[in-house]
Amino acid sequence: MLGLYTTETLADYLQVSPHTVRREREAGRLPFVRIRDLIRYRPEDVEAYLEYQAQDGQDMRTFTTAKVAAIR
Repeated sequence: MLGLYTTETLADYLQVSPHTVRREREAGRLPFVRIRDLIRYRPEDVEAYLEYQAQDGQDMRTFTTAKVAAIR
């Protein structure tokens, strides 16, 4: 595993604002990991999120990293 993204590093990677990352997280569309009071994002969850964004009408709650692997 490469490591975890912070909100700011993920925003840089996605070329969006940190506010957009927080909004997607708070809406339940972007999975995250809480480590004490820190929010982090796993690369495989970010990949699943991006695949979900490319699929119209998919429910993110049922769109798992296993399904992302199956798409490839």
